Amino acid sequence: RQLAITRRFDAKQAFGIVSQIGRVSPFDQVEAAVLLYPALMNTESFHVVLAAFEDDDDKDNVCHRLGLDLAQVMRGAVGAGKHKARQA
Repeated sequence: RQLAITRRFDAKQAFGIVSQIGRVSPFDQVEAAVLLYPALMNTESFHVVLAAFEDDDDKDNVCHRLGLDLAQVMRGAVGAGKHKARQA
């Protein structure tokens, strides 16, 4: 968590982190992807990070938690300021 708050990452770096965490704990893999999204320098490449997940339900869960549309993310159509507002 501290790493995501204090550093910026490109999508390939975030993919590596999320993949490594997933080998230890699949639950924490989802959490890591959610925490790293705001630290991405290239949010339009978030689909690269989601490639760390084998299960489409996990990808959908990550996007839901971030208020993103999975189909748009997978097309690379989501970037800074392009994600839909989170609903309370």
